[in-house]
Amino acid sequence: MPPFFTIVTATRNAGATLPGLLESLAGQTRRDFELIIQDGASTDDTLALAESYRTRLPCLSLISEPDTGIYDAWNRALARIRGEWVLFLGADDALASPATLQDAAPGLAGLPEHVLYCCGDMAYSSQGMPTGKTVRADMDFHFKKLPCKMTIPHPALFHRSALFSSNAFDAAFRIGGDYDFIAKTWQHREQGRELGMIVTVMSVDGCSHDPKNRALMLHERKKARRRVAAPLRMIPLIFLEDCNDRLWDIKQRLKLFLTGRAWGRRLWNALSTLRKTLLAGNRSS
Repeated sequence: MPPFFTIVTATRNAGATLPGLLESLAGQTRRDFELIIQDGASTDDTLALAESYRTRLPCLSLISEPDTGIYDAWNRALARIRGEWVLFLGADDALASPATLQDAAPGLAGLPEHVLYCCGDMAYSSQGMPTGKTVRADMDFHFKKLPCKMTIPHPALFHRSALFSSNAFDAAFRIGGDYDFIAKTWQHREQGRELGMIVTVMSVDGCSHDPKNRALMLHERKKARRRVAAPLRMIPLIFLEDCNDRLWDIKQRLKLFLTGRAWGRRLWNALSTLRKTLLAGNRSS
């Protein structure tokens, strides 16, 4: 019998973070899943760590070879997928509990064939500790926002494996390929459902949350948007999103300028304190 779940992970010198993911998978109470690790020719102990978990996982497929990035690695893994539902996890992500796959399976098994995506909620962690922040899956909201930007918590998004019989990720992207893929393939609202449970704990210490990658993320968001025919009613919202992006960039440049000077740091800290005070006052009122 083929597994019900496939977990796909791209790694490259991930020895410091991979054990957390492997532990969360090895402890799953539901065992009909496979783990596909597509490694980008790591030079650290990533491969040895993965091999050390082979006896604790129901099925491990491990290949190490050079690739051009995460989406090239995912594409190389697609041919080995045997499960009905596919979850793409980073080496620094983890399933939320030992019962995650057990609890998710009944909801996924009952979905009609036209449903291509089923999204769970996602919690955040930093340096292995929970931050208290959670992203809730709201597929109405996500679908409406899709022409503007990616709001879906992708590490908590189950993909029906049939998607990959005729679709692949664009390996030219560096951090926006998941948005590009979903924007091209999620054509109708009814193709997406919510799972109603926390699936994944995602680390905020990875590349997607690194401020240094902000400019690349905005560039790739616009690139992906150009491939999707947005309804005319979305044009004002897309314009507003672009304005927000520009304002964010201006804020970051101003912050770098000020915090590089002693007087500027004092001014920035004073403004931040004032902002927090005003926000707290608005909440209490």
